[in-house]
Amino acid sequence: MLGNLSLDESSLASDGSNLTDLVLETLSIHLTAMEPFRPLLLLPGSALFVLLEKKILPQVTALVAEFYSAHPQEGPLLLFSNVDQWVGVYIEYKFQTPVGTHLPGLANYLAQNIMDPAVQKSSIMAKGEKAELVLCEVWLQILDQPFTEALRDKTSPKSRKRRGQLTRWLTAILRPLRPFGQVVVEKFQPDPLTARVAATFFRPAPAQAVVQSCVLQGLQALWEAEGLSVKMVIPDLGQPDTSISCYAVALIILGLLFIALILVLVWKQKTCFGVSSQTWCPFLLLLLQ
Repeated sequence: MLGNLSLDESSLASDGSNLTDLVLETLSIHLTAMEPFRPLLLLPGSALFVLLEKKILPQVTALVAEFYSAHPQEGPLLLFSNVDQWVGVYIEYKFQTPVGTHLPGLANYLAQNIMDPAVQKSSIMAKGEKAELVLCEVWLQILDQPFTEALRDKTSPKSRKRRGQLTRWLTAILRPLRPFGQVVVEKFQPDPLTARVAATFFRPAPAQAVVQSCVLQGLQALWEAEGLSVKMVIPDLGQPDTSISCYAVALIILGLLFIALILVLVWKQKTCFGVSSQTWCPFLLLLLQ
């Protein structure tokens, strides 16, 4: 018996590749498909799984092969998950020959070249690297429309219809701004009915004021195209959270001023009575009258 032997991992090799090469040959990609999540998507081979697989996998695989000038092995690992009622996508590729998967830039390349509007560009992550995007937040108050719980549900027909209307209109309005990326209606909130929208741009992105100006100019077009009456809300001037913060700051300032006044009065009292126990400070006499 030779007993326990230590093994130098760096000495392991297979077909000329060591462990470091093997790690570099594995590539993982995360993204979100803005499709309604269904439990059957957790089951590989189900009809829903296969349908979404055929929609997502070919376009991502083709771009990965273009970026590295090498084709990954067939049959990559593909998993779906629930990401806030949308579909989280995990893809793991392996390459037969060493490629520079450690090099940066794949996330940006995917975000710029994936044309499927269902893929959320800001969610793309490759090898832990996210695409370099700028998100411009726009709040739209939808007038004469009641809020319903169905709007909270991203999978409901009503929610998908409203998102589609706003997405089509905003995309048409903002596309001329370069370098435009995508419009995503993230959520609806009540009292009053308001949509939070993320307009995504590649760098260098236009200024927030330019984006807001384009949206304001296109409000009439939304009414004409989709029959929706909408006004834009500036978050810094009217969001509930901001108002609460302003009240809190005001109360703190008033409290500090009150404390400062008390300290001044105490100091004045000590100063005046310190001169003579029989002499009253005129300032205090005025306050006490």
